[in-house]
Amino acid sequence: MNIIKLIKEDKYILEQKLTGHNNYVNNVIELRENELISVSSDNTMKKWEIKNENKFECTKTITYQNSNSDCNILKINENEFVTSSYGDKCLKFWNSNDYSNIAIINNIEVEWTFRSLCIIEDDILCVGGRNSKGYYLIKISTHQLIKNILGPKSILSIYKCFDGLILCSIINEKKNNSLAKYKYENKNMNKIIEKEKAHENNINSIIELNDGVIASGGNDKLIKLWKD
Repeated sequence: MNIIKLIKEDKYILEQKLTGHNNYVNNVIELRENELISVSSDNTMKKWEIKNENKFECTKTITYQNSNSDCNILKINENEFVTSSYGDKCLKFWNSNDYSNIAIINNIEVEWTFRSLCIIEDDILCVGGRNSKGYYLIKISTHQLIKNILGPKSILSIYKCFDGLILCSIINEKKNNSLAKYKYENKNMNKIIEKEKAHENNINSIIELNDGVIASGGNDKLIKLWKD
C-alpha cells in the first residue's frame, strides 16, 4: 500500500488520503504538531504539513543516497530523528528542522535490517535487528556506538514499558519466537523473564496497554494479549 490514510478518531471516518510514495509506506510519525514524516521502500522520506483547507500536503521529499528502502523512524528529541534502512544497514540521524543529515552509523552488524529502535534511557538508543547478534547501544548526544551486548539471534522489536523494564520480541538461539523482559542497568540488559514460543512465527510488533497487558502481533496472523 503506497497511501497514508488519516482517520477521524470519534467515528473512524476516512479524513484524507496522502499519496505520493510509489512503494510501501513503512512508517509514519508525528514529528511535531501538524507535521508528519513518512518513510518508504521507494528510498524517500516525505514531510507532510497542514496547508490549504486544513489538509496535509507534502512539502518536502528527501531522496536517500546509497540506501535501499527505509524501514523505521523514531523521534529522538525536538531537534532530531533517526531512520534505519534495509539495504545499506545504516542508521541515519537527521536534523528535524532542515532535514539535513547529522550522522551515519554503519558499523553495526546485521544480516538484513534494523527492525527495532527504542530510547531506553535519556541519552541511550537501543538498536536490534535480524541476526544482529544482540543489542547495540548508541549514545544519542554523540551519535556513537558505545556497546554491543551479546544476546538473542535476532531482536525484532524493542519497547520500554511503564515500569522501566525493556520488552523485546526475539528469535533466540533455539529459533523460538519469544517475548522477553530485561532490566537495563550498568549498560547491560539483564533478562527478567522469557516467554518462549509466544508466536509460531516472527513477532513484529509489541506494545504495553494502559492496564499492563502486553499486545503482540506476528507473522502467524495473530494478535495476542499477555498479562504477568
